[in-house]
Amino acid sequence: MYFSEDIEMSYSTYHQPDWDQYEDYCDLQVRQLPNLKGKKIEVAMLTFYETKSGNCIRFMGEYCSERLEDSITNMIRHGRVET
Repeated sequence: MYFSEDIEMSYSTYHQPDWDQYEDYCDLQVRQLPNLKGKKIEVAMLTFYETKSGNCIRFMGEYCSERLEDSITNMIRHGRVET
């Protein structure tokens, strides 16, 4: 598992995707990274695939397995990745 170094986080305002065009599942990749204090945090990348074209949309953000639903919701709201 890896996160590409050429990914840029996009904090611009955008319209939510038309979720009806995407599969009912996603890929979830989780990686532990050190923060500035040296403490390990978990960062995740979600990838959703369009049903017909196979194109994807990605989101990235801090991840907490105990608060999975909140983590995923926050990534989708604030962490769209432009690839």
